Amino acid sequence: MLAAVFSFRGRINRLQYFGGLVGLFVSVLVAALVAVLSVGDLSALRDQPSRLVPVLLIAVLAVPVWVWISLSIQARRIRDIGLNPLLVIPACLVVETIVHAFGASVPAGAPTASLGAVLSMLVDFAYSLGLLFWPGRPHDDGQPRASWADKVVLPSAPSAPAPSMPMTPSLADGPAAQPAGPVTFGRRGL
Repeated sequence: MLAAVFSFRGRINRLQYFGGLVGLFVSVLVAALVAVLSVGDLSALRDQPSRLVPVLLIAVLAVPVWVWISLSIQARRIRDIGLNPLLVIPACLVVETIVHAFGASVPAGAPTASLGAVLSMLVDFAYSLGLLFWPGRPHDDGQPRASWADKVVLPSAPSAPAPSMPMTPSLADGPAAQPAGPVTFGRRGL
């Protein structure tokens, strides 16, 4: 079960990716709620700074786990699309770095000061939409993946009468006769 969350191997489809994102979002919300409830009143935080310890503990322990899970589901989804995650994820990080560098190079008072933040949000939004809605490729074995719309239809074969087996004689009649031909166990006829 944990391998399904933490593993970078395999592929996940769009619905599984969406479920992973929802699960990650819910865990972040629960952690934020626990952090807010543990801090309590901000004016009391000045008197008791030890109330901040659970928040720091959540941040130190949970953030790396969230990043790992996020990269894991992204890598498996990118592999399902048919791309190499070792190329796509670093390329996305390079684009993000360039966008942030562009945003930092704009002077603070300029009319385009918020352009870097807007571009960053657009890049993240496009990347997320691409992972969420891009259709996956067929499996490597050449067989297309089954979807909910596909129905399995087995060809109907004419039913043959079952071979009649001789009744087992009673012990008084002598040794039991073995049926002719090979004896198979667990054979299913379709």
